[in-house]
Amino acid sequence: MGQSQSTRNDSKSDKDKDLETGQASGSPMSAGAVAVPAPAPAPANGSLHTVFSRYSAGAIEKLCCHVVKGEQAEAKRMVNRMPELLTMKATVVDYSGRRVMGTPLQLALAADDIQYRPDEECMVEMLEKHLKLLPDGETIIATQTAEWFPVGWVEEYNEQFRRGVEAFNRYVQDIKDARSEDGRRAVLQMFKDYLEEEKTNRGVIHSGKLFCIHILAEAIYLSASQFGCVDTDNPILDYVFCHGLGELQRHVQASYAQAFSRGVTRIVRSSLVGDGDTVAIMPGEKLTRSLVHKNNAYYYPLDSDPTFRLGEGCVRLDGEWISVPYDRHFATSNEIFGYFGVLVNTKARNCSEFIERYKQVDAQQTESDGTEPKRATMLVCESVMPDILPVATFESLDIWARFR
Repeated sequence: MGQSQSTRNDSKSDKDKDLETGQASGSPMSAGAVAVPAPAPAPANGSLHTVFSRYSAGAIEKLCCHVVKGEQAEAKRMVNRMPELLTMKATVVDYSGRRVMGTPLQLALAADDIQYRPDEECMVEMLEKHLKLLPDGETIIATQTAEWFPVGWVEEYNEQFRRGVEAFNRYVQDIKDARSEDGRRAVLQMFKDYLEEEKTNRGVIHSGKLFCIHILAEAIYLSASQFGCVDTDNPILDYVFCHGLGELQRHVQASYAQAFSRGVTRIVRSSLVGDGDTVAIMPGEKLTRSLVHKNNAYYYPLDSDPTFRLGEGCVRLDGEWISVPYDRHFATSNEIFGYFGVLVNTKARNCSEFIERYKQVDAQQTESDGTEPKRATMLVCESVMPDILPVATFESLDIWARFR
């Protein structure tokens, strides 16, 4: 009898374990992105509904943590077992310390965790596929998408971009004007304070993107353009690249951190394979869901290895940790900086197409049932992301023309 009872306990389903712990089995929560506990439900005389609500709250927080951390395999396992979580919301904190509240799909869109190449399934595509299996799944997707991208969100994103690029240009100029190491450290601290203030001022994020990634793309290009001919031992290089760009990299979404960890060039660059009449063009690699470098130095959680601290003399470029003194070879490499612009703009365009597609779904639904326009039809993206300023800059790069 004892053995039979033990067998029953050992065979408890993964879903039961997830409901009891709010954690996907086999995937302990790592530091850096943590769930913000929801308020405890009011007592209801021990009712089953109260117990289930408490377990669901823990599970949706865990799922949303997986989403903002780019842990797609773990998120997929939870969605397979508990698809009802796809219509729930949670407040979580990402690796960069931003608080964000939304459904799993909304958080994936905020994290830019969307495909770069057509045969790729990233977090957005995975969640979209599971949502479509629910009753009225496409309507749910349209409503969630429109809620997350209200009228005016593109203008807000563009304003973030303008502020960010202006701050970076001011930082670079002040570094050039500084006459001592202490002066340069003070300029760096002001840039750090600006980025932290921007994050704090947003409060809990309820719409748009977690971070304006175009700021980093533009800063990378401007840095390479201005300092490609500067002598390697010039301290300005250290402060522009290893400190300035590294500090911006502390704020990127997890999917971009994963791309930097593997190497952006590996993802974007096509290659010729074969010889003679059998040459074929092979696409770049799909996104690898890893934040660890070959020397076991992690991108996130931030500062997990004191030897490799982004912004503190380190920047992550093309799968390599670059430390001071900065090597001029990387400052002149369009194969690094140009490819990142292609990655950013392609993902932005794919996100815009996703938004537009579900805007049309909601419009068709409204027309067919004769109801008043829902929130989803009023909250639409006014223009596509690739139309913002960084695209004009990257248009001048030969690498952009070859891969757009």
